[in-house]
Amino acid sequence: MDNPQSKKFVASYEAAYNSVPGTYAMQGYDTAMLIDSAVKGVKGDLKNKEAVSAAIRKAEFTSLRGDFKFNVNGYPIQNFYLTKVAKRADGKFQTEIVEKVFPTIATVTPRIARPRNNLGREQPNEDRNRRHHPRQ
Repeated sequence: MDNPQSKKFVASYEAAYNSVPGTYAMQGYDTAMLIDSAVKGVKGDLKNKEAVSAAIRKAEFTSLRGDFKFNVNGYPIQNFYLTKVAKRADGKFQTEIVEKVFPTIATVTPRIARPRNNLGREQPNEDRNRRHHPRQ
């Protein structure tokens, strides 16, 4: 990403590991920063799970992706990019953005269909669980 925090991360990563960070490294870093922001948000009180969850949803950290926040369904609201692998002048490979495919998309979770009984009605969870995991 072409932003100061991403450039700093890439330089620090390369200095520490002598390799170019991939997408998973960036996502792992963002995850650690999100968790850190939540811990700071609850002043270290991790016993209050509702407060921790609320602090995570606030996402008060500087993401390597740029602007970052969560949708009501818990998925990130973010840009999506077409990327390619490119060889750098130093011979190492990196991911490069070709173009922004979707600007600031809020992913929506599809509704998962529940199994139906022989009358076409949705089967309650407890019946479905019993069918797949019969009690001994």
